[in-house]
Formats: sequence, C-alpha cells, structure tokens
Amino acid sequence: MPSGGVRCRRRLTDREVRGAPPGRHGDGEGLMLVVQPSGSRSWVLRIQHQGRRRDIGLGPWPVVTLAEAREQALAFRRAIRAGRDPVAERRRQRAIPTLAEALEAWIAKEAPGWKGGAKGHTARVTPRLFALHLHALMPRRVDALTEPEITAALLPVWRDRPETAKKLFDRLRGTLRLARAQGQCGLIDWEIIRAGLPTRRPPKVHRAALPLAEVPRFAADLIAKDTPAARALLFLILTAVRSGEARGAAWSEIDRDAALWTIPAARTKAGRLFEVPLAPAALELLAGAQRAREALHSSSPFCFPGPTTGRPLTDVALAKLLRQAGHATATVHGFRSCFRTWAAEVAHAPREVAEACLAHAVQGGAVEAAYLRTTMLARRRELMN
Repeated sequence: MPSGGVRCRRRLTDREVRGAPPGRHGDGEGLMLVVQPSGSRSWVLRIQHQGRRRDIGLGPWPVVTLAEAREQALAFRRAIRAGRDPVAERRRQRAIPTLAEALEAWIAKEAPGWKGGAKGHTARVTPRLFALHLHALMPRRVDALTEPEITAALLPVWRDRPETAKKLFDRLRGTLRLARAQGQCGLIDWEIIRAGLPTRRPPKVHRAALPLAEVPRFAADLIAKDTPAARALLFLILTAVRSGEARGAAWSEIDRDAALWTIPAARTKAGRLFEVPLAPAALELLAGAQRAREALHSSSPFCFPGPTTGRPLTDVALAKLLRQAGHATATVHGFRSCFRTWAAEVAHAPREVAEACLAHAVQGGAVEAAYLRTTMLARRRELMN
C-alpha cells in the first residue's frame, strides 16, 4: 500500500513502532501510528460519533507508548458506546485551570471591590502569598485538589503565622468556590479542612505606641527636621489618621479656606468618605509643605511627596524617624493610640467624639449607625483644635 495509506494487516509490535517508515500504520479498531517524513511519530485514533468521523490525537511516541495508546483508545471507544462525546469531554478537561490560573480569575473578579482595585495592596500581595505558602498546589488542576492535600499545605503556615494562614484559607476558599461555580471542579468540604487544622487563638498584640508624655518632644524634633517625612508624620499626629491616609494626602483633598481635609472613600479603611477638621497647627504645616512643593516638586499632586520621586512616601520612611529618635519599638500607627489616650485623659472628650475622630465604627453596630447620621464634625473640630 502507498505510504500515505493506512497499513492494518495485524496489531503492531513495539519493534515495528520504532522502525516504521513514514506513513500511517494501523493497530486495529481505528488506532494508528502516524510517522512523519522527519521521523517523528504520534498516535491518532479515528472514531465515528453521531455519524461523524473524527481523528483524535493521543500524543507523541515514545512519550505515549504502544500499550498506553491502546489503553487510551479503549477508553475513548467505551465512552462512545456509553453515549458520551469523548472529544467534548477532552475539550472541557483541557479548559480546567490550574490553581494559579484560577487564582488570577478570582482576583480579577474580586479586585474591583478591594481598596486600590487591581493595583492595590491585596491584589499585589495575594499571588505572592500563594506562591510562597501553597507553591506545591499552584501547578495542580483545580479538579484534582483534595481536602487532605489542601489541609497539609495550610498546616505549616497555620501553626507559625495564623493571620497569614487565615487570609490564605479565605482566599483559597473563594478561588475554588468560583472554579466550582464555573463547572471546573467539584465540591470541597471546607469544614473538613478546618477540622484538620489545629485550633489556635493567638494573644492579641497591640501596636506599640510612644508614651504620651514623650509625644510633644518628638513632635518638636519633627518640626526642626522639616523634611517631607517629618512633615507627613507630624501631619499624621495632628490629624490622628492612618499612615496611608496621611502619606497619600493630595492637595485636591484639602480645603484650606474651610480648614477641612476630605479623604475619599477609596483611601479609607472603612471604604467611606471621611472629613478631617484641620487645626491651625495642621494648616500651618500644610503651608510649609506647599512652599517645599514649589521648590522641589511643583507638579506633584501630593502634599508630602518623596524628595526624589514626587510620589507618596513609604511607611518605612515614617517609621525610620521613630528609630532615629531612639523609639525603635514604637509604631507609626501607635500615634492613633496616643491621640485616644490624650482625648480621654487630658481633653476629657466624650467617647463618641474621640472615636469619631479616629473614624471608628459606631459601637452599637449597624442598627445604631443607621440612626446616628451625624459625623459630629463641629464637635470633632473643637477637640482637634
């Protein structure tokens, strides 16, 4: 028979597979070895399904041996006899993502609701957390993952870094639930996984704060330094806001005539717009920042741009000022605690006013918040002054 035809006198042998010339060599029941002029060899199964003839590639030889090709061909023929479409099934199987791919899809779905969106901290850090702690699972297809191996992967980080482990647990659960909703994997029992992880309630550790009595002297040192980082940290102390809110303060958010700083919802922890009354000292500090901006970064939209980049400062730049002053254990966030202590012990401010200055949630929860529709701006301004 010509080399382009199919030779099917009898079943092939391993020796014949190795030495077959270019052409198609039948092994029976539709299974063929296709040999190219270059000498490369591959397996093809010809099937008839719903009146239509199709060729299915089974893989190259010797990656797929003769015995394995026969095994695959038998499985396809059995599927057809059972009334299934093996080609469609294979297409679906190939469409099933790995955990790494499923994580990308989940982040793309969830990121619009996160602070900073697809370019925010959570979207950037999540893939790194998975790659670091769940690296053995990342190349696995989601339909192949089981409760025991997920438990085993989470166990080391669950013991050593409980907060990180909780984030991994929640984000992995979200990823696989999305994959299941898209028909890519079966049901994972998260109660079983949680039961396989040890119960651990780590003691709460509050962020260290500078003693209240030392804050005035430290603030005076910041005034003397008169650097972008020193101004940003002093502004944080005078407004009792979070580090990221102070570092990212933009001139478009400041109304100096109204002595008001409006932080947009996208930049607050609670995801709600927050108005900060600016005391005279804060306004004076901003005036100095404006003069420095005109000298260094006249086009920067930020109140406290980095000296070289014009972009917002990092949290490390502010923390460095504490270390340089000999307060290595204190944290930038701790100045919010300093404010709360001062408001209670020195200013004798009402609890609800002091808490409102910190943008904390209403203590009574959602019901009280639904009825308490004031921001107490006037009372907060009096306290901040």
